[in-house]
Amino acid sequence: MLKLPCMLHRVHFAWPPYLSWVPSDQLGTAFMLVRTDINGNIQRLADKAAQDPAHLHRLFALVQDDLVRGTQSESTSVTKGLLWLMR
Repeated sequence: MLKLPCMLHRVHFAWPPYLSWVPSDQLGTAFMLVRTDINGNIQRLADKAAQDPAHLHRLFALVQDDLVRGTQSESTSVTKGLLWLMR
């Protein structure tokens, strides 16, 4: 088992995800692209967690699944989505 030097194994995945984190009228149209990108990353995590809720209920399990499958480098990986959300 691969161990990551972080605390992701203790973080529960919030379900259901709240895809509308900020109403678009508060930020205006200039931030619509950013909002869409953030919501897309959240949806990517939610879709992956919905595939196997019993196993993929923590963020650490989602990232670990990506690493086991070797998909962490793909542009649509859960790992990259989580990385962008953490930034």
